[in-house]
Amino acid sequence: MKKILLLLILFVTVSNAQSWKAERVNPANRLNGVDFLMGFGVAVGDGGSAYIKNGYFSDWVLSRSGQQTDVLKSVSISVDQAIAVGNGGLALRYNISTHSWHDLNAVYFSFAGNTGYIVGNSSTAFKSTNGGTNWSPVNFNLTDYQILSVHFNESNTVVMGTQPLAGNTHSRVLISENGGAGFLPVSVPYVGSIYSVSVIGSNTIYAAGEFGLLKSTNRGLSWLDITPNIPGYIYPASVAFFGDYGNIIFNSGMFARTTNGGASWTTETAAPVGTGIPLAMSTRDFNLVQAVGWGENQAWTRIHPIEVKIADGSVFPGDTVDVPVFIGDWAPDYHAFSSQFYIDGFAPKLKFLGIVTSEGSLLSTANWSHYTNQTNDNLRFISYGAAPITGSGTFCFLRFKATPPDPTVRDSVFVSFDSLYFNTKDHPVIGNGGWIRIKTRFPGDVDLNGVVQAFDASMVLRYLTGTVTLNEEQLGNAEVTNNNQITSADASTIAMYVAGLIPALPWGNFPQAAGTPVMNDLNSQYGQPVEVPVYINSRDDLYSLEGRLEYDASVFNYAGLQLNPAFANALKEVRNEDGTVKFAVAALNEVEFPTGEPVMKLLLNYTGLGHNNTSEVSLAMIRINENIHLTNAASSTIHIVTGIEDAGTLPGDFALMQNYPNPFNPAT
Repeated sequence: MKKILLLLILFVTVSNAQSWKAERVNPANRLNGVDFLMGFGVAVGDGGSAYIKNGYFSDWVLSRSGQQTDVLKSVSISVDQAIAVGNGGLALRYNISTHSWHDLNAVYFSFAGNTGYIVGNSSTAFKSTNGGTNWSPVNFNLTDYQILSVHFNESNTVVMGTQPLAGNTHSRVLISENGGAGFLPVSVPYVGSIYSVSVIGSNTIYAAGEFGLLKSTNRGLSWLDITPNIPGYIYPASVAFFGDYGNIIFNSGMFARTTNGGASWTTETAAPVGTGIPLAMSTRDFNLVQAVGWGENQAWTRIHPIEVKIADGSVFPGDTVDVPVFIGDWAPDYHAFSSQFYIDGFAPKLKFLGIVTSEGSLLSTANWSHYTNQTNDNLRFISYGAAPITGSGTFCFLRFKATPPDPTVRDSVFVSFDSLYFNTKDHPVIGNGGWIRIKTRFPGDVDLNGVVQAFDASMVLRYLTGTVTLNEEQLGNAEVTNNNQITSADASTIAMYVAGLIPALPWGNFPQAAGTPVMNDLNSQYGQPVEVPVYINSRDDLYSLEGRLEYDASVFNYAGLQLNPAFANALKEVRNEDGTVKFAVAALNEVEFPTGEPVMKLLLNYTGLGHNNTSEVSLAMIRINENIHLTNAASSTIHIVTGIEDAGTLPGDFALMQNYPNPFNPAT
């Protein structure tokens, strides 16, 4: 089958969020391979040298050295051991628990669990399934493969990258779909050594080498060029993918990462030009990367920054607000014993009142001491303690009081970090500020348009029936009766203000109402609309009401809610949903109607599915004016009459009698 190479235009952006720590190992040998697992790292290189790192941010320490001609090329860590291999059959095993090295006999290596592969020149390949204790040769049909790289996964897919021989027009990868029992050579439509391979699942393969970075999603039948567009003559030294997430490091010192399978990339500088040439990379975690190579420096550690965020918040003029300072991403293995930050931009609209260390905050948990000093609009904060902070969470709270020059104008303040670091600036920190919104107290302006209108009253009713939602500022403006509750009485009060019946908002003189809700059982003729009346007995000072009627939607179809004609000029909002009718009514004046008339009627149509032709309608909740909510306030049992219920007395016997008068003989 013909191999197809597709060219893909890539998008590359530069990321400055990360930083890299360069290190010169002692002695300064060229390093060719590195691996890192669970805070423990091994790097190997020329002179048979091996370096150990205990902790992601610790220094590399020489663990062994060999003859000057010894060259260790690759290393892999597996739980309790590391295996390093190199030229001339040099192979070593490191026992992590005893800190000792032992000889093996092989070349390049990739390891996972108890299964491992060693590969090299002249089609050299060995496989171990018992952690490297025993090795079996992997047989190929040809002997001219110069194997440079190997990678495999849980799906028994093994991929090896090769170096092309003189005169070859294509590079090749060797692919096994059966755990190494057999390999198929697949051409890559470029010529160049394949220094690194990565396989995802059983179909997706990444091959990196002198030609760049190629991707196949069909086991090598076709390839995409997904090389990041970085100027200059460079080639990938090492690549690793985790699903669509991938890292690649170049011999120029550039590092790139993708989160979409190579469709786009962000780049970072791992080794500035002239300071070193990366040759290998360990990246078992997408964010944690160790690279090694040669030059002025021989090792580079990607330092994942600590991210600190001042949360957004809102506050009314004159009120206080506690703004969280949240630590998001935290660097692994990093221990902070002190912190210092300056924030500015908050004065004069906000006044700093102090640091709050609520229970559960990182400052409180670690029992750190803290001090603040405010100069003009700059706040200086320091904190420290004997116990370290080692993870993310809410660091502390900044307490501010809103002091805007004009409390009637909505405003916002961006509170930002002027400087921020932990310990002695030994780790990069990204500080992100937050917006504090100063809300206006404009009673009655529910829609926040700067004017109190009848529409604001209707918004209150729609909120009570669940038709719309209101944010914190809108709820603050909707409460105009000084009782810290949103009721239909607030809608009445806003409407009264708009009509000029009251002089100002808020208005705390809303009358208390009297009245008892009542519903009666009723019979309804089958096939006729069902009218369920709701009464309020002994009512007085009725201006507004809100509540909820509930019925069985499988027994009745909703036909409407009919209010007493006395509410003709009132604001109304009714919403029916799944057997629940929510209503909210607000009048400008006291609503009066004759005793004995219902305040409303629920109109229903019977579906014929009621049990024994009987069902119940309940007034699940009602509030009159600003009285307390009455739950389960009343109910009505409805009986559907379907025919003659009582036929009278039944006859005792039957007899055939003479008809009189007889139509055939009138005399009889």
